[in-house]
Amino acid sequence: MQARWAIVGGSGIGGLLEELAGRPVHIPTPLGMQRGREIELGSERALVVSRHSLGHKTPPHRVNFAAIAWAIRSAGIRHVLATAAVGSLRVDWRPKTLALCTDFIDASGRNLTLFDTRVEHVPFGSPFHWGLNERILEAAGEERLAIEPKAIYVNANGPRYETPAEIEMYRRWGGDVVGMTAGSEAVCMGEAGLSYACLAFVSNLGCGLVEADPNHAEVLEVAHEVGPTILALFQRVIERGAP
Repeated sequence: MQARWAIVGGSGIGGLLEELAGRPVHIPTPLGMQRGREIELGSERALVVSRHSLGHKTPPHRVNFAAIAWAIRSAGIRHVLATAAVGSLRVDWRPKTLALCTDFIDASGRNLTLFDTRVEHVPFGSPFHWGLNERILEAAGEERLAIEPKAIYVNANGPRYETPAEIEMYRRWGGDVVGMTAGSEAVCMGEAGLSYACLAFVSNLGCGLVEADPNHAEVLEVAHEVGPTILALFQRVIERGAP
C-alpha cells in the first residue's frame, strides 16, 4: 500500500467515503479482518475506513476500534484524520458548527486497550495530536472556514442518546461536545502509536438544551451538508504533508 494517511469517517461522512472511487483493501489483524479502500487525494493516496462499516451497520458500542487502529498501523500509516458527529453541550455551538477535538472524557465504561496481556502505560497528555490539529487550523484559515479550535469531547457509550441529567453532568464536567466514538478511537490510536486528529461537527444540541429530542435523521442531514467541506479540508491537510 502506498497510502501515508488514513481517514476515518463516522455517521454520514462514512457514506461519503464509500462513494469515492478507490481500490478495496482487506487488512488482517489479530482482532479480525479490517476493510477499507485506498483512494487518490490530489497527489497523495489515503486509506479510508468507514467506522460503522459499509452501509452504517455497526452501532457505536460495537465498533472494533482496536482492529481499525491495528490495521492502519500494519499498513505503515502513521497519520489519521477522523470526523465525528456530536451533540453540543454549549448553547452557542449550533448545528453545523465544526470543532477540533483537543481532549476527551471517557464516560463509556468500555475500558478499551491494546494492552490486555502486558503492562503498558501510554501517556495521554495530547490524545488528539497537536501537530495535526495545527495543520487542520492552518488549512481552514486558507479556506476561510470557521472552526472552534478547542473542544473537550465526552465519550458516552450509546447507542441511545443521553438524558437531560447526563447532559447537565457532562456540561459541569467541562465538556463541550458529546459523542459515542472519538474517545474510544483516540485510546486505540494513541496506544498504537498513531498521530490522530478528529474534527467534530455538531448535529444537534444535547437533550434538555432544546425542547426537541435528537434523532439520527437530523445527524445525517447535517452530515450531508458539511461532509464535502470536511473532506475537501482533509485533502488540503494531506497535500500540505505530515507535521
